[in-house]
Amino acid sequence: MDAYTRVEKMSRINRIFLVFCGTLFVLGLFPLWESDSCGKTFYSDNTSLQEMCGKILFDASIDDNSEICMIDANGENQINLTNNPAFDVFPAWSPDGGKIAFTSDRGGNKEIYIMDADGSNIQRLTNNPANDVYPAWSPDGGKIAFTSDRGGNVEIYIMDADGSNQINVTKDLSSDSDPAWSPDGTRIVFVRSIGSNDEIFVMNADGTNPVNLTNNPASDANPAWSPDGEKIAFHSYRDGNGEIYVVDADGSNLVNVTNISTTERDPAWSPDGTMIVYISKREAGFNVEIYVMNSDGTCQRRLSSFYGPAGRPAWCCSSSPCPEEFLPPEYVPATTSPETSPVAGEPSPLGYAFIILVVLVAAIIALIILLSKNK
Repeated sequence: MDAYTRVEKMSRINRIFLVFCGTLFVLGLFPLWESDSCGKTFYSDNTSLQEMCGKILFDASIDDNSEICMIDANGENQINLTNNPAFDVFPAWSPDGGKIAFTSDRGGNKEIYIMDADGSNIQRLTNNPANDVYPAWSPDGGKIAFTSDRGGNVEIYIMDADGSNQINVTKDLSSDSDPAWSPDGTRIVFVRSIGSNDEIFVMNADGTNPVNLTNNPASDANPAWSPDGEKIAFHSYRDGNGEIYVVDADGSNLVNVTNISTTERDPAWSPDGTMIVYISKREAGFNVEIYVMNSDGTCQRRLSSFYGPAGRPAWCCSSSPCPEEFLPPEYVPATTSPETSPVAGEPSPLGYAFIILVVLVAAIIALIILLSKNK
């Protein structure tokens, strides 16, 4: 074989070698990420790049005291809005995101209060020896529904947003609680206790025409109306543990959307209706976690974790497109120990193994080529 032929042969081998190594390298990158059913990319170490906007309220036990807290919908910037030795729970956004209603016993018994979205300007709306809880704003922001036992029985009341004109709208011998308005303001979904069983009911906003949507021997609670008015989310123990269910507003097409063996509760919709935030107890070492998922139950991801009790998340004020401050290039879910959080974009073990294999194969081929050149 003359020198020219030998050089041409080696050039072909080198080109084949480069193409082969390039192909292996590209294939080796695939295990580093995986795409899930929400159409966005999630690293296989459970680190999310999901772009979520808005603010989420919840109540949480801080130093053995329940406070109203807020966190960005991407899991960052958790803060306390209340800082009071009293029991502050059940936060609810006003429709414009400017006010927050909540329940507190800072006056000696549980009453409805409102405050600005930054925690300032706290005002007491109810003033009754009974317990007033579970505030819910009407879609136009003009009224607040709530639960009270002031008449000797647990009933749903409605008042103006300044606390005036408080009226009982259920007037039923059963216990009625936990109201949530339909987006058009014409109906209210709520929980009615029938004997020892809790059911999801819908009634007109004036309390007329109550209809049982669930009718199941298990307890169903904490209903939340979707922003488009088509669906209602709630949690139920009908499968033996707490799960999040979604049902059409007429009670048909019931679906278990969490479908996991742990306890899931307190669902609330994202402002655009595409996602649900809720409370989960699935991870060892924590008391509860705040999770988000698509409204069909896919893409379940943790936002934050707590060693103490937490509940009643409420999501408000998303923007489209997302403001730049809500688009971190790499997002790591919040934990109580940031130093142990996974590194954003870290490859999965399978990805590491494939990279090592690529390097070994490339080294072997390079060695073969070098040996052939020396012949």
